[in-house]
Amino acid sequence: MATNLKIAIIGPQGSGKGTQAKMLCEKYNLLHIDLGSELRNVEKEDTELGREVKALIDAGNMVPDEVSFKIFQRLVKQAEGSESSGGFVADGFPRTESQLQLTYTITSFDAAILIEVSEEESVKRLLKRAEIEHRPDDTDEAIRKRLQLYHEDTEPLIKDYSGKNVLIRINGEQSVEGVFAELERTLSKKVSLNG
Repeated sequence: MATNLKIAIIGPQGSGKGTQAKMLCEKYNLLHIDLGSELRNVEKEDTELGREVKALIDAGNMVPDEVSFKIFQRLVKQAEGSESSGGFVADGFPRTESQLQLTYTITSFDAAILIEVSEEESVKRLLKRAEIEHRPDDTDEAIRKRLQLYHEDTEPLIKDYSGKNVLIRINGEQSVEGVFAELERTLSKKVSLNG
């Protein structure tokens, strides 16, 4: 089933955004716009943008909104030009109010899915993942610092999505299948899933 849905997915680290985004893309034939992965891909390109991203990352700097937006814009064009549906799930962008305003210059969202989990659940999940994947940088302190950034930078977007009547709140503290079932049920009430 193909749809041209444009979905943003947000939630704190460890909420399972990436997993749910992939499941949505598979089920509805949407392009998964995973900005984190894409930044790593762009960094390897021998292009002006690739060299710019590589220099920023090598210096340990955050990639500025304008650069992230260029990459996001390229992926949206790719989705719109694809033979599948033109739809996408944006995972990891927009993350801030200024990124959201840039996004609105090229597209809007049919739904913004907020996967809610408590801070303690996020920390527990991320520490477990760090153990499994042997990620020494994922310490309790580092995780809480990233969650603090999420509260400061990304939570303000919830108000914007709510005001545009596209926000869908999902309880992320259930099984992966449980989250997806609730997500599908709630999404189908908000938008047409028939393509």
